[in-house]
Amino acid sequence: MNGTRNCARPLKCRLCWRRFKYSACMNDHMRLDHKDTIMLLVQLRQAQRRAKEQLAFRQKVAEIIAASVEAKDAVKEPVRVSVIRQNPVDV
Repeated sequence: MNGTRNCARPLKCRLCWRRFKYSACMNDHMRLDHKDTIMLLVQLRQAQRRAKEQLAFRQKVAEIIAASVEAKDAVKEPVRVSVIRQNPVDV
């Protein structure tokens, strides 16, 4: 029974590696001690998401422009319609 004390701290803060026994204590620690860091991380994630969306939008616009340029560059063969008709044969 030497090492059976109930003082295990299974939860660990990802930012400072401090250990906690209860999740409520860890949540309080995160909210009080790492508020600025968490806000920076949230803003970074939002900026990355916006940048990814803008990149996808720019790629779509580039594809549309390339398709329109190809359509303009493609020389269309003129449609030839025969206007000569056979005369009806009078019998």
